[in-house]
Amino acid sequence: MINLPKTLGYTAIQISAAALTWMWCAIVRYRFNTEHPTGVGSAMANFFWEFAWLGVVLAALLGGALILSDLKKWQRFYDWVFYFGIWLMVVWVGSAVCAMETPFVGRLSLDGRHF
Repeated sequence: MINLPKTLGYTAIQISAAALTWMWCAIVRYRFNTEHPTGVGSAMANFFWEFAWLGVVLAALLGGALILSDLKKWQRFYDWVFYFGIWLMVVWVGSAVCAMETPFVGRLSLDGRHF
């Protein structure tokens, strides 16, 4: 029931999605720093700007566990890693989408400055 080519394809997609999210966060950080050189951004955006690379590492670890479980024919572990990886990427990329929008939402300080 387990199929190595599908496992490798899924792993490649998951690592690619995490790497693209990491690059996108870096681009948004550059854009934010260009438009708002004295701005600090939100806490959520700062987390993803600093730690978006963790998604790539986690996707690679999950991919390795998926490949191992495929080679060893551990069906239950394979299913668990597969679905955990799907939901983790949904949450990770969804959180990154929200986080990259928050620094551009206008906030006014007490003296009326933007950001």
